[in-house]
Amino acid sequence: MTLVTPPAPDVVRRLNGAVAVVFPRFSELAPRITIERALQDEAGYVKSAFAPLGVEPETLVVGIEPTADEIAAAAAIAGRVDAAILFLFDAHLYPSNRRSSTRSPPVGRLRGRAAAGPLRRYPAPPGRLGLTAFGFRRCQLDAVIARLLVGLAG
Repeated sequence: MTLVTPPAPDVVRRLNGAVAVVFPRFSELAPRITIERALQDEAGYVKSAFAPLGVEPETLVVGIEPTADEIAAAAAIAGRVDAAILFLFDAHLYPSNRRSSTRSPPVGRLRGRAAAGPLRRYPAPPGRLGLTAFGFRRCQLDAVIARLLVGLAG
């Protein structure tokens, strides 16, 4: 796990408030590649991964290549919370993910809130925390979540 873009000064405070997680629907990849069982229940995984750290995020599961409606839903949720965490799968391969990781739309539509999340290959826009897990296995995602919620505060 690597810090790609440093956090804004208020990101730790925001992560102690209302949090939203936008998470890819890994289960749609399961017929083609190995996806761990825990990650095939995406909302359940997010809940179980964040709960031990005292965070109960509002979770939106979106397609690996999110639709315009899913992006709009993510923006709406992000507008209601203090911090939005956007998980991307192979951002360099999918146009909507590439846009999310390199410039404002659609991450910019997350309404200027503290946006953070695991990215692949491309840095986050300035002022948004960017982390890369170099993969999508549970242990890699768990490490990102721990770094995000524990490591930044230390």
